[in-house]
Amino acid sequence: MTNTLKKNAVMILAAALAAVLLLAVVFAPVSLADNNTADSSVASAVEKTHATVSSKLGEIKATVGEKVGVDVDKLENLWNYGDKVEAGVESATDDFVGMLEDIGQAYDKGDVEGILKTPKTFVDGLKGYLGSIAGSVKP
Repeated sequence: MTNTLKKNAVMILAAALAAVLLLAVVFAPVSLADNNTADSSVASAVEKTHATVSSKLGEIKATVGEKVGVDVDKLENLWNYGDKVEAGVESATDDFVGMLEDIGQAYDKGDVEGILKTPKTFVDGLKGYLGSIAGSVKP
């Protein structure tokens, strides 16, 4: 139940962030038109929008942290860790599939030397694959 609650909190946080960013982008031109001060440049509007988004994001994080009972920064670290693992596994899988394709090409071309090296190539590739995944999973 707690894991589901945490996952829901992360999803709510992501949805709220997306909504705040969308609103900031949509209403930024309106705020530019309404702003008649001397510093009504685009850069000033961007800075104000960034400050608004940052403060709203901070409020959302605090609210989610209170509701879930977990520090939101820890949830963000967990989210980033998941992205790191996903990228590492994807890269390792691409390398492993490339090695398998090379073995297949050796058979297709009738490369006797490549065919004879297949067991060693496969074992080395599998070790590299598993090592890369282990390296990605370890924090």
